[in-house]
Amino acid sequence: MWTRIEGGGVGAPGPLGFLGALVLLLLSPAFSGGLWGPGASDRDRSGSLLRSLSQKGVLAAQEVRYSGSLSYSSGRYFFEETTRSFTFGSTFSMGFGSLELSVNVPIVVQNGGLVSLVGGIPVPTGGDQSEVVGRQQSGRNQGSQGGGQGGGGQSVIDPLLLTSSVEESTDIVFRDSYSAKVADPFFQGSLTVYEGFGVVRSLGVRLGIKPPIVGLDSGVGTGEWDLGAGSTVVLGVGDNLIFGDLGFWRYGDIQGLKLTDGFSYAGGFSRSLLGNRASMMVTLAGAQALIPSSESPLSAALGLGYFLGSGRMINVSIAAGLSETSPDWSVTLGWSLGRG
Repeated sequence: MWTRIEGGGVGAPGPLGFLGALVLLLLSPAFSGGLWGPGASDRDRSGSLLRSLSQKGVLAAQEVRYSGSLSYSSGRYFFEETTRSFTFGSTFSMGFGSLELSVNVPIVVQNGGLVSLVGGIPVPTGGDQSEVVGRQQSGRNQGSQGGGQGGGGQSVIDPLLLTSSVEESTDIVFRDSYSAKVADPFFQGSLTVYEGFGVVRSLGVRLGIKPPIVGLDSGVGTGEWDLGAGSTVVLGVGDNLIFGDLGFWRYGDIQGLKLTDGFSYAGGFSRSLLGNRASMMVTLAGAQALIPSSESPLSAALGLGYFLGSGRMINVSIAAGLSETSPDWSVTLGWSLGRG
């Protein structure tokens, strides 16, 4: 689609992909604590997983815990060139009984300058070329409404969009060189409203906010506020857990490109391994389309975690994008430090 390359070098998008943060969260001992170690009773292990999936965390009052991640992702999205990125994320959490407050600060090294973090996930907004993406999507919509004129399923662009001025261009400039940026922090508060040891293991609610600290010209931010709320329910039998998550996001529109507010969803299966020294999880997650005339984000992921003791864990996940607005694939290494 109307993309040209500028500059030299090689290059990389966004953070963990749509699912990465969720997989790391559910595998991380920052939420499962020392109860997830060998020798724990069935009740203790169940309670540990409960807290992880409800995002409560085994945190003493006012105890600060740190977890981090390093990910690599690659995707073309709906552009002609491939965006690649390395993302280093740091999360600091503090617990007050059933309430947990956290902040995540990502550092993104990527090429292209076309992928921004919206609500904590990578979205092909075009960065400071968002107006061009808006015109492209408008032309794409015009083509689909025109009954596929032009042949081959290609979009037909409204001739009024094509002018000789640079401002009205539908060409995307792909900056084929890396740049490192600190992206907008993401703040979240989560509350465990129920936990038990029957079929229904837990119910948690959360509220998240991304302030516009980083501008649109950064290539990783939107310069607008994003607000989200959601709930997670966990069902289980023994060490086998099934979870479902539903959220709603209010996105700030960026220059020349309206982002559509909508629901996000996720579901998955988790099981302990190796005598409770390890855990695995399979997940599927998606959301309503953020960018008009584009596909809805959808990704699948597999994660494995290993408990090191004293509240420490390492984990790895791999995710595959199933739509044009998700990274084609991503791999993430995560870790958590803290007392059990």
